[in-house]
Amino acid sequence: LDREYAFKKGSALVPTFTAFAVVRMLRQAFGDVMNYDFTARMEDDLDRISTGDLDRDSADQVLGLLQRRAPGAIVAEIGAGTGLWSLVAAASGARHVYAIEPTPLHRTISALVDANGLADTITVVPATIQEAIAPRGGADLVFSELLNVDPLAEEVLEAMSAGASWLAPGGVLAPGTLSLHAALIADRELATEYDT
Repeated sequence: LDREYAFKKGSALVPTFTAFAVVRMLRQAFGDVMNYDFTARMEDDLDRISTGDLDRDSADQVLGLLQRRAPGAIVAEIGAGTGLWSLVAAASGARHVYAIEPTPLHRTISALVDANGLADTITVVPATIQEAIAPRGGADLVFSELLNVDPLAEEVLEAMSAGASWLAPGGVLAPGTLSLHAALIADRELATEYDT
């Protein structure tokens, strides 16, 4: 509100011309790293966290996994996003971390790695896990943080299968299994809609 990007109308925020101009400029300058779907999902997740509707267990589980498994280990993060968990793995004492991220976010990870002086510990791999070449000897821990990801979308199953090929003998793939829950429903109107 202070920068006049929006004004309050009742309980809603309404964007101003300035907001649209800034978004247009950002889109032109940083179009390859702006991802509206990612931002929308992140905002939805933050809203659900603030209302208590999103279970924080996922983040706690990843943190616990890294605290237990990363010290002294070779670690690979599939779909590293902004690289936060790769940085946590390095801070937890990993011998080396591979932050695998195929989207333009790999540039963000590289900037964070450089800003934190971790270039000797974290290697940013701008590729999918299927395209990336595993380190000689494999990785002790291959993981992906799957907060609110549909295991049938975004090639999650394929990525985790490819991640298993990165494992060193005795290595750990996390998650190692995925559960999918489904419920059958009957709805005459919906059935009629799909019959036509």
